[in-house]
Amino acid sequence: MLSAAKLTITGVVQGVGFRPAITRLALSLGVKGYVKNLGGGEVEIWVEGESEKVDSFIKSVEGGVTPTARIEKVVVSDVEPQGMRSFTILKSTPESILISQIPPDIGICKWCL
Repeated sequence: MLSAAKLTITGVVQGVGFRPAITRLALSLGVKGYVKNLGGGEVEIWVEGESEKVDSFIKSVEGGVTPTARIEKVVVSDVEPQGMRSFTILKSTPESILISQIPPDIGICKWCL
């Protein structure tokens, strides 16, 4: 059965390789959707696919997908699947330049280059 969810992640999740890590997780599980930065230092994720895979994705996100991010809050909303065909990183919203927390100064990993 297909299901979909929208996740809003709050914490130190911008500027720390979070979106590429989310994309790798989505591709490994075979789910579709997108990830993008929002204003205020939040990240939005739309994920859809087989119910078991969506559940696994959400649990993995809640458990932390990269050691450089610090997740403070995950809000999960059930939504209707939209027939997404891939998983992509969308362009950040203009207000996302207003980061509420400064991420740690770390080196760039080989996957983010």
